[in-house]
Amino acid sequence: MFFVDTHVHWTHDKLWPAHAWIEKAQQAQVAYMMTICLSSKDLNRAMELQQSYSSVGIVAALHPADVYGQDDLFWEEVQQYAKTAKLKAVGETGLDLFHQDVPLEEQRRRFILHLELALLCQLPVVVHAREALPLVLEILDQHYLSDRQARRGVIHCFGGGIEEYKEITKRGWCVGIGGCVTFKRSNALRECVRILDPSSYVLETDAPYLSPEPDRRRVNQSGYLPEIAKFVALLRDETVEKVAEDTTKNAIALFDLKEIT
Repeated sequence: MFFVDTHVHWTHDKLWPAHAWIEKAQQAQVAYMMTICLSSKDLNRAMELQQSYSSVGIVAALHPADVYGQDDLFWEEVQQYAKTAKLKAVGETGLDLFHQDVPLEEQRRRFILHLELALLCQLPVVVHAREALPLVLEILDQHYLSDRQARRGVIHCFGGGIEEYKEITKRGWCVGIGGCVTFKRSNALRECVRILDPSSYVLETDAPYLSPEPDRRRVNQSGYLPEIAKFVALLRDETVEKVAEDTTKNAIALFDLKEIT
């Protein structure tokens, strides 16, 4: 039994240097981890990690809530990494209507640029859709899903209910289930997790954020992914082994993870 963490920020200052954290995750049966890069510094650190760990994949994008927008150099790096097969996916991109630090039109422009890059390079997309799912799906329909070259993607950090889940999965996409499912007020999400199609979801930590209960004050890490899996298994009346098998299979298919096939 092993797991895949489809969303972790190993290059975040709270987790860097990440080597000890990664080794803890491996001891917890987390066989592969996809680190999300949101700056040139992140990319440099991720490349350093890959020199030591074949279990780390790279995903990169301009974050929708990044008020600074990084710079042209980082966007050029993202494009170059995507075009030279150094990325497992483009992300996390999308829309964030919670923070509202970046004007919506600018977020929309960036999102479409990332979708165009994913289509060009035939990569999946990791989407951030905080309080913005209807608009995110509208943009996906108009600028991505109508193209026959479009790969499947994942709505990262899914926190919605059954109706939102149905809107996502009817488009063939997956949802990312993380520590939020353990939170006491996540009733709609828990009801949704109970009825998830086994082929429609992957696991994630979003570390160092969103540490699962019972201690949300902890710095999150990929090593806590089995805790999330155990909670999901309890909700679904399944074994942890079944959750691990399903979500690992889904991650391998979604992100073409030949490293663990």
